[in-house]
Amino acid sequence: MRFIKWFHEVPSGIRWVAARPNSFGVLEILQFQRLESGRLKSLSFNWTNFLTCRKLES
Repeated sequence: MRFIKWFHEVPSGIRWVAARPNSFGVLEILQFQRLESGRLKSLSFNWTNFLTCRKLES
């Protein structure tokens, strides 16, 4: 499966997320990086959580 980087800036400091299209053609979030105490931290979670995070932090 082909992986892509999907760039998006959000207030939480997320720099990018790695995503891939799932079987329904929807981008599924695999990983994102955010600045925490001056360091980039990589975490993994899914599309629904990312949208929820964006909603809460926007």
